[in-house]
Amino acid sequence: MKSYLLTIAALSLVGTGFNIPVNAQDDFNHSQSQSSASLSINLAQNINTVPNTAEAYNNRGIFYINLGEPTKALADFEQAIELNPNNVDIYINRGIAYVQLRNLEQALNEFSKAIEIDPNYYKAYYNIGNVYSELGNMEKALTNYHQAIKINPQSGEAYNNRGNIYAIIKGIQQSIS
Repeated sequence: MKSYLLTIAALSLVGTGFNIPVNAQDDFNHSQSQSSASLSINLAQNINTVPNTAEAYNNRGIFYINLGEPTKALADFEQAIELNPNNVDIYINRGIAYVQLRNLEQALNEFSKAIEIDPNYYKAYYNIGNVYSELGNMEKALTNYHQAIKINPQSGEAYNNRGNIYAIIKGIQQSIS
């Protein structure tokens, strides 16, 4: 199964009981000692404490993605985009929510919007490669993994997935011969 790259914005939550900057992934990892319900309440309180920040909505959306609740995540990502329509991270995360909903065409649209804003954002190309791989379009998957690697040569995930595509193509070619 492909791993999609979420993007997390650091968010300092003054007055919320957190004394260090936190992000949604830290909160999610910490959730092993808290119930999901109480963590959800904490994230809602964070949004109330730091109102009208795209990062707060983005982070809560990531939390919902990690819980497997993409519909709730989409509502938060929509709010985040209204507050900051030029934040590529939000489009990436919204695309991942659409992947969870199996709406792969809409996911491609979201990842493409991120590229329109920042053509050098490797995570967009990486995630597009994953979608094309899931759709069985190996050539387009390869093209996007190549671009992700060109932009970020340290992207181990892109190298790994590109290698997997090469193995699939080689297997197909061998089975035809």
